[in-house]
Amino acid sequence: MFYVCKACDDGCKGCSKGCSQCCKACDDVCGGCTKCMNQACAPVAQVCDRPLGSYVVMTWIFSIPAAGMAGASLVNAGVKACTVVPLMVSNVANVGLALVHAAFAIYLQQRLVHLLRQAGGEAADQDPSAKDLMRRAWDIVLYDVGFCIYVVIFVGSFGFNCYAMSWPGRCNVGTPLPFFASLLLVLFAFAAGYFALMWWCALACQDCCGGLFGRQTPVKFVLGRRYGQPQGHGFRAQVIGQPVGYAAQPPVAQVMHPAPGPAAQVAATGHPQPVYATAQTVQASAPPAGGPGGTGRAAAGSAAKVAGAGLGLAGQGLQMAGKWLGEKGKSTGGRRGDGTE
Repeated sequence: MFYVCKACDDGCKGCSKGCSQCCKACDDVCGGCTKCMNQACAPVAQVCDRPLGSYVVMTWIFSIPAAGMAGASLVNAGVKACTVVPLMVSNVANVGLALVHAAFAIYLQQRLVHLLRQAGGEAADQDPSAKDLMRRAWDIVLYDVGFCIYVVIFVGSFGFNCYAMSWPGRCNVGTPLPFFASLLLVLFAFAAGYFALMWWCALACQDCCGGLFGRQTPVKFVLGRRYGQPQGHGFRAQVIGQPVGYAAQPPVAQVMHPAPGPAAQVAATGHPQPVYATAQTVQASAPPAGGPGGTGRAAAGSAAKVAGAGLGLAGQGLQMAGKWLGEKGKSTGGRRGDGTE
């Protein structure tokens, strides 16, 4: 029976080890997939976080499917056999136009970010004002050569596809892909114009009326260190326990010093009277800004002052006790002398 149980135990251990190895293999595979997805999505997330990120995404939504449909139409037999209209040429042109639209959206965003950083530093594109965005966008419209060339391509793409949308119906190609490719590029032209108008109006309204409603600046709290942005610009920063921008108050120690006047009073009966002390505030010197060494020396000096005051108080107490004992001894000796006589 012992060997039977041992065999079962070894079998269970083998199954457990096999399951552990399978789980480890699955974990490695999932970890690799997660890392790959993070690396693939990082550029997209970076694009979306910058100014005109929504315009870039909108452009890709229209352009990438249009390029795919136009490219798929090139292998269609009906499109190849069409001789009434140059349908193959229109599909090749639509692939190129869609890619140009997608690439120019990235170019426009990069140019805007570059001008913002050139005017306000490396972090200027994180939270730019409406006035800065309008000013830099207007500089691109007026002085950028790439934007000037793209305007011609944009208008030509819109006019060409408005005319070429009817070509697939004239050849009976048997697929709607060429038509939908042209339709997406036409719709993109309307969407881009509408986006530009609304974006400019929103920035103008924010620049003109943004300060009329008491915009509240959020507060960020950090533990033990200053937030990255200076106080008064962007997010206000505070440190837990002490607002940033205000110097911390030095520590205050309460030390008992004896009251002015005689140290102690002895009554005629020889009993000491209580000594009253007053509490005086000793303010430790603020730590200098010279680094850890200066701070340690300042703390040691403050501790020495407090210790000296305590030792002085203890010495005065011992002195009062000695005087009281002396007076007590004298009175006792006097009474013994009177009794012996």
